[in-house]
Amino acid sequence: MHATSGRGAHRAGHAVGEAEGAAARQEKPLGTPGKPLDRRSAFFTGMTAAAGVAVTIGVAEVVLAASDVLLLIGIAFFLAVGLEPVTGRLARRMPRVLAAAVVVLAGLAVLGSVIAAAAVPLAEQATQLRAGAPRYLAMLRDPGTVLGHVGRLFDVEAAVRSVHLADVAKSAAGLLGDAVVVVVLATYFAADFPRVRTALYRLAPRSRRPRVIPIGDAVFRKSARTSSATSWCR
Repeated sequence: MHATSGRGAHRAGHAVGEAEGAAARQEKPLGTPGKPLDRRSAFFTGMTAAAGVAVTIGVAEVVLAASDVLLLIGIAFFLAVGLEPVTGRLARRMPRVLAAAVVVLAGLAVLGSVIAAAAVPLAEQATQLRAGAPRYLAMLRDPGTVLGHVGRLFDVEAAVRSVHLADVAKSAAGLLGDAVVVVVLATYFAADFPRVRTALYRLAPRSRRPRVIPIGDAVFRKSARTSSATSWCR
């Protein structure tokens, strides 16, 4: 039994009425499926292109919004890749988490010793700069000197006076916080690198993984060598 809507719904000349009459005469309750839409039509092509553009813009907006966080993650992952050869060797003799912690702490100790060694000459340079500040300021205000010409051209004095100690302290605190985040993430990546590697390779299509895996491993090895060479040069 088919329901009708409105008076004279089945009378000829009424668009909805004719359709309901044809539906009442069909053998199937829900009617026969019509011809599928042509997905190669201009409408579907335009909608697909518009959806692709919208998704691309959305992804770009998300990446730009999280660019600072993604940069820290990238630096930490690069450090973990560089530490992987040493971490892998130590992991044969101790738990991998402990091996990663030892490697990271050793790296921090080396970095701290380098900073401590550079702190003395930097302090001396800062003392000399402070002692010669009046002379430099006089030269900066003298238009007949090269420093004075550069100062007038780029308005160096105004730029220096606009710098506040609170802003410098805030920037230093932010930099220190970023360094802590990088160290923590690098330790995590180094401790769980095999699983991170597997998760990355799962992003590739199954049919492409036999080729993606050796290429990715080669990239990891070269990155580790580059990181080690950079560390030795420093």
